[in-house]
Amino acid sequence: MTTTNMTADHEFMEPRAKTDNDTHQSSGLSNQIRLLAVLLVTSLALTVALLFWFAHSQDKVAAANARHLAQTAVTVQTNNLQKILTDYTWWDEAYQKLVTNFDTAWFDENFAEGDYLGDTFGITTSFLAGPDKKMLRHMRDSEIVTDGPNIDTATYFSGGVDALIQQAKRKVDDEYKAAVGLVRLNGEFYFAAVRVVHPHSEELLAKADVKADNAFVAAFMRPLDNELLQTIGRDFGLQALRRVAAD
Repeated sequence: MTTTNMTADHEFMEPRAKTDNDTHQSSGLSNQIRLLAVLLVTSLALTVALLFWFAHSQDKVAAANARHLAQTAVTVQTNNLQKILTDYTWWDEAYQKLVTNFDTAWFDENFAEGDYLGDTFGITTSFLAGPDKKMLRHMRDSEIVTDGPNIDTATYFSGGVDALIQQAKRKVDDEYKAAVGLVRLNGEFYFAAVRVVHPHSEELLAKADVKADNAFVAAFMRPLDNELLQTIGRDFGLQALRRVAAD
């Protein structure tokens, strides 16, 4: 009987033992994966931080813009009062009717015409005060205050009006300017302008010789009420504008 030796068509290889080089390659790949993971997490954290910073920056910019607009609105209000009062007090007839010979009816017609001043300029309050700061005539809330001359102005003017009177009596570049600001009068807040009454013509001005110690001052005031706040908010794009108590 003949024995035939048969060989397999394929050789079978035993598994190769893992070498140190394979271990190093695997370890290197793991390190790369960990590094990529760290970079990804860091990138995400940085992105989130930048988004928060950007949002905060935008809020700060918006707040700064709102403050600037509010300041501009205040400036517009005070500038308007300043111009109006200058026209009313830098006037020969005003000096003659209010200072030389005080004419109550003339004051009421020009400085206390509540409907006209209120409807046209929003002015509801005015007064004329002598060198001693005593009021000769006073309109408040578009009505004549009958006991105006008897009001203790030391207290009545303590909410900022007295400071404006003092400022108005000081010349700037050798001229009297209207002093303006936010004041409190009789428990209410107003935009106010105060100015010395004096002639316009050089001849009458020289004769008048108006000085701080003999000057008469007039004032126009516009209340800082909800109606004005709504107007400012609409004109300047300031939403939900309101008064808040100062800290």
